[in-house]
Amino acid sequence: MKQILTCLDLSPSSRRVFDRGADLAVALGAEVHLLHVAAPEPSFVGYDTKGGAYGRDRRADELKAEHAELGRRVSELRERGVTARPLLVEGTTVETILAQADRLQADLVVIGSHGHAALHRFLIGSTTDALVRRCPRMLVLVPCHDD
Repeated sequence: MKQILTCLDLSPSSRRVFDRGADLAVALGAEVHLLHVAAPEPSFVGYDTKGGAYGRDRRADELKAEHAELGRRVSELRERGVTARPLLVEGTTVETILAQADRLQADLVVIGSHGHAALHRFLIGSTTDALVRRCPRMLVLVPCHDD
């Protein structure tokens, strides 16, 4: 195993996913790619009454904060002797994870499973369920719930 793709939603519970990916990387001597899939940019960005772009600055700030958090996590991995790279990609979650796993030729994909109720999965779907059905790579599912 040489390449691990660890997928983080950057919620408080994603720490469990990060830790599991880090432990596997140390044990296997693998490189880690930390992926955060950012929501796609909305097709409409409004303007406030002063003529400035409304939402664009906020979106840029969100992306900067997400990138900074990935950078902190990469630094933490490097302190443990793990080669790590951050990936912040805008897109739909499942398609982006599948595309990045293929692009990186990941041997292993580490994802969190939030364990939403059946009604939530029926109405909205589940990233984990979709990846289990569609990902041809080995998956490690990490149970995580926001405390």
